[in-house]
Amino acid sequence: MILNVDDKVYKIKLSDVSPKLTKASDQLRNDFIISASGYGIHWPQLDEDLSIDGLTNK
Repeated sequence: MILNVDDKVYKIKLSDVSPKLTKASDQLRNDFIISASGYGIHWPQLDEDLSIDGLTNK
């Protein structure tokens, strides 16, 4: 996963943050919603949520 947050680029291995995302198809991984506040990412079909702060503070 590649995130661009506040002009910084983060490259994150899915296997380091989510077994669900690691095992999911590309189609399911590409179906995500950024929260209205911009603080999280939600994958509705996988019922998975990750916080931006949690991903960028590793």
